[in-house]
Amino acid sequence: MEEILKQIKVLLKKPTKKIIYIPFEVKSYTSVIEIWKNYKNFKKINLSLKEIQKRILYNIFSFHLEHENHVLLYYSNNQKDCLMLCKINGKYINIKAPIDPIKDIEKSFIAVYC
Repeated sequence: MEEILKQIKVLLKKPTKKIIYIPFEVKSYTSVIEIWKNYKNFKKINLSLKEIQKRILYNIFSFHLEHENHVLLYYSNNQKDCLMLCKINGKYINIKAPIDPIKDIEKSFIAVYC
């Protein structure tokens, strides 16, 4: 596990490859992890969402499933922490971490590190 955490740290020190502003806010990152697990196991998203919102989630989760060695840092607007969905050497690790207050950003986003 220590080696995996080192690799995550290396990825996070690199500039982000992409920032995607997304139309989702959550009160708890636990719900995101449950949605991810459902997608990972069944390739389905069982939420009442607009079609474009479902497509966004499918694209994000598809990337997470198919690509190696990356971190998807999800920040939900008005939260004091973020969720890092990590995949390192075929292993999935979810880490909730504090985040410095983000000024002048009133949207949720995902930052991609790879």
